[in-house]
Amino acid sequence: MSGFESAVHLFHSGGLVMYPLLILSFITIAIAVERFSYYRVNRRGSRAFFHGVYHLRSRRTGIRSSISARSTPPPSAASSRAASRMTARRTR
Repeated sequence: MSGFESAVHLFHSGGLVMYPLLILSFITIAIAVERFSYYRVNRRGSRAFFHGVYHLRSRRTGIRSSISARSTPPPSAASSRAASRMTARRTR
């Protein structure tokens, strides 16, 4: 028995549920081929676009981190203030 004949035998032994599965498999393959061809044709300029997005994101991240670093005190200062408050409450 060849490979094709055994595949047909398995398909028929699967019963009625195999027909919708076969149809959906063909639809999936058709969508994958269509998407591949679409993205292959329309990828012009995408490298420049993503390069610009990457640099814009890195600039914004740098600005936000420098602003937040200036506006919040270091963790050591906050923990020392909390420790001094706790000792002040205990002495009362």
